[in-house]
Amino acid sequence: MLQAGWSRRAVARVFGVHHSTVGRLAERYHTTRSSNDRPRSGQPHVTTAAQDRANRLSHLRDRFRPATRTAAETTGTHHRLVSARTIRNRLQADGIRPYRKYVGSVLTPQHRRTQIQWCNAYRCWTLQRRSQVVFI
Repeated sequence: MLQAGWSRRAVARVFGVHHSTVGRLAERYHTTRSSNDRPRSGQPHVTTAAQDRANRLSHLRDRFRPATRTAAETTGTHHRLVSARTIRNRLQADGIRPYRKYVGSVLTPQHRRTQIQWCNAYRCWTLQRRSQVVFI
């Protein structure tokens, strides 16, 4: 489109991106004859995008699945180990938060009935009556 004489802003409007993005891509293509990403500095990811999607899906299917179990079952690129922290970071980036099972007594129907009876007995109390209660 740019070679056809279009302006950068016109091309950006067609693709719904900022005009500087079009300019950067055009400059990269002009210098390297390719629009592919250049190699980046820094440590490469230990998991592939496909592994990240699979881990995300397994955690969506089982919300109580610990990240340590997922890390133990995942082999990273070049057969490296994947840490549980890496799994947690990737899940957090996808907006998946950890869940823990409730540890405590489950309320039975009898508990609920007694709670409702207590609430019904004391809901009509005035502020003056409530202030007379002494906690020991």
